[in-house]
Amino acid sequence: MFVLACSSHAHPPVIANRAPPPAPAAAGACAQGKQLPAASSTHGDLDKNLLRHTIQAHRAELSACYAAYLERGDLAGRLTARFTVGGEGRVQDALVTGFDDELDTCVCNVFARLAFLPGPAPFTVTYPIVFSPLP
Repeated sequence: MFVLACSSHAHPPVIANRAPPPAPAAAGACAQGKQLPAASSTHGDLDKNLLRHTIQAHRAELSACYAAYLERGDLAGRLTARFTVGGEGRVQDALVTGFDDELDTCVCNVFARLAFLPGPAPFTVTYPIVFSPLP
């Protein structure tokens, strides 16, 4: 599980090297309107430490998504990301569900651009993320 904490808009987010919210992913990369399991899981050949490291490398972008959300909302909660990585190491499709559609879309755009080492077969990952404002 991945936990991010940001302050509300009244207090600027505490984010090292704050990145702007990510640009939209390629058309069709982010699916809409499906339910995902809440637990982290993978199907296919994937080193879980590499997965965690790859997602952590995009922490600033994910934090920027939540910081943008905090400008119009104040909920904390869980998002679930599911994405499939093809043999060439690129995300083929991604889906994020949570508590806010715009936040889901922003986070999905981050996951849709993740890159991994090429591998022999595609793999699918379900990954939970918890966002919460700093006190």
